[in-house]
Amino acid sequence: LVGTLRAGGKSIFALDITQPGEEKLLWEFDDSDITEENAVKMGYSFSQPTVARLDDGKWYAVFGNGYQAEGSNDGRAALFIVDVFTGELKETLEVSGTANVPNGLSTPKLSDYTNDGIAEYAYAGDLQGNLWRFDLPRSMTADNGAVIVSNSKVGYGAKPMFQAVSGSTRQPITSPPSLVQHPTGIGYLVIFGTGKYFEDSDKDGDKTIAQSVYGIWDRQTRGESTSAIDISRSELLGQSIQTTTTTDGTTARVISSDNVAWMATDSEGQATVNKWGWYLDLKSGALEGEMVIEPMLTLGRTLFFQSLIPNSDPCSDGANNWTYAINPHTGGRTAQNAFGLTPVTFNDKTTAVSAIRQDGEGGLSAAQNPDQSFELCTGVVCAPVFPDPSSIGRQTWRAVTAQ
Repeated sequence: LVGTLRAGGKSIFALDITQPGEEKLLWEFDDSDITEENAVKMGYSFSQPTVARLDDGKWYAVFGNGYQAEGSNDGRAALFIVDVFTGELKETLEVSGTANVPNGLSTPKLSDYTNDGIAEYAYAGDLQGNLWRFDLPRSMTADNGAVIVSNSKVGYGAKPMFQAVSGSTRQPITSPPSLVQHPTGIGYLVIFGTGKYFEDSDKDGDKTIAQSVYGIWDRQTRGESTSAIDISRSELLGQSIQTTTTTDGTTARVISSDNVAWMATDSEGQATVNKWGWYLDLKSGALEGEMVIEPMLTLGRTLFFQSLIPNSDPCSDGANNWTYAINPHTGGRTAQNAFGLTPVTFNDKTTAVSAIRQDGEGGLSAAQNPDQSFELCTGVVCAPVFPDPSSIGRQTWRAVTAQ
């Protein structure tokens, strides 16, 4: 069992819980384990570790350095790779950011695109709005049959894969990304939300900018070079919250459903990338400080996530939230009625609801009932949800030959 202290301290620990009642501390990782001079240290350990096997066949705990760490005031942050049995630091992958602005790496999401039980990449955001891809050590076979051997490094030429900004203001990333296969079959969409809610000042919410949800196309997922790719917000399709209404006694939202033209043809007839992804700004009228700080959840071809609206009123419960259901391939609304509510009329068209307003804080979890129906629980209440019917059940087949 690998755990963190969040705001209670700057360390990661591991317990042997094989025998209930006889738990043993295996190790604790903190600044004393980082011996390199001037290296980024551990911050408050909000970053949740992932236990994964790497190309050497060994198991490691992979996590971000956390927040308010020594050495992060010059904009640096780091990904730590620690032997899960001994606590020994195998590798530190540092990233840079804006100087004189504190930084820290959030919870990473690791990929296993080849389904061989070995992690290839780790994706994580930081407090300066940078989305990073870390290329973990491994050997992979490219589409042309060539074997590509890579060492640990920061992908995209040691630059951020993407920088989340609202106007000229950086949007902090504190929740882990989600990974969804790209609709073209080439690469994956890295989907994440922005926002920060762990310091006293965050309870008022940042009402000067809109936080957002992004889907960024990572085309190079088989070891190919990414150093020449530079993705900006202007190369994404923007979806929007179109209206807030009421249906079946529930306050609901409708978002746009524009299609993403992923590819185009250049003057020489060659296919080229037209859009590198999509974004959805979390605003409808006046800014409320709405943000995303919890992990997202994928059911079939529907992405669910919960946003948080802070409330500084001491007589209230502290926060409200919206629970969204979107199409992860476009960032727009789903074709199906994901919440089972009566569709609303918008612009003279019958339209499925994209989000519902709820009280209290929580996060999302899902359960499948014996009758194959799904429930989504938000920490306050559980309610039925309806993923895209075409994504339920068996999605492919394979031939089983006689042994």
